[in-house]
Amino acid sequence: MKNFQYLSLQDLEVASDPYIAAILVGLIRLIGSFFGTLLLKKFKRKVLMMSSALLMALMLAALAATVYYKDKIAMQQQQPSTTSEEEEEASKSLFEKGLVVALKVLPLAEMILYILFFGLGVGTVPWLLLGTIMIRVTAGGLAISRRTNLSMVFQES
Repeated sequence: MKNFQYLSLQDLEVASDPYIAAILVGLIRLIGSFFGTLLLKKFKRKVLMMSSALLMALMLAALAATVYYKDKIAMQQQQPSTTSEEEEEASKSLFEKGLVVALKVLPLAEMILYILFFGLGVGTVPWLLLGTIMIRVTAGGLAISRRTNLSMVFQES
């Protein structure tokens, strides 16, 4: 999700300009990492990791459900209709109109919450653990492990 934000946002049609939405998601990642480091002093690492992973899983499930229903509604709208477009618009309930609007906003909100929860636990705790596990390792060893970690982040395909 991190490396393909622009394409994901463009495919989901969540914003008129996916670049601005991607910048917003990047800012949320920064804010989540900042607050994640503050939460490390108040909560145990295990609690942060488990709650962060659980909330991330919930957001991904919600995003998957949103995309499924968005595609389902799009397929229903593509089917040929016997009524005119004006009659069809008039027959739509307030719920259906609200659902169409919500399905444009929900994917971006779920993506932002996913990245926020990542920064609050799963994204920050491993960096803290690296320093505590390798306490006797030289700075060169820490640099090699961090470089390996960052290189693995960009190996997503």
